[in-house]
Amino acid sequence: MNARIRAHSEEVERRLAKSGGDRENLARLAEYHHRQTQNFQHERMIHLLVTFFFGFLLLAALAGLTAYLVANPDPDAWTLGGLILLAALLLGTEVAYVVHYYGLENNVQKLYGLTAELLEAADAAEAAEAE
Repeated sequence: MNARIRAHSEEVERRLAKSGGDRENLARLAEYHHRQTQNFQHERMIHLLVTFFFGFLLLAALAGLTAYLVANPDPDAWTLGGLILLAALLLGTEVAYVVHYYGLENNVQKLYGLTAELLEAADAAEAAEAE
């Protein structure tokens, strides 16, 4: 996903440089960029929800492990090992999701700067056309 966002940014920057201040090209480019940014924002929201979900599962596994240890002074090794393995797998998955979401969030934030560039170019084209 992060590679797709970078590719989109490069494409928009390339097309912005080639637009030559043409108002129609800038309007089409701005619309395209807006739609793509919305798609990336939607993707970001989905990943945030998945990150929260796995965080909840991790907390539930840790609570279950704690409850098992409190309720059983002499715990069964297989059950304890299984609960620890479950918590470790969920922790690894959660860390991976947080790292991925962090990159996704930062790359989408960079798109907002590109939106500002597009708006400035459109305003300059409109002012030039008005003269």
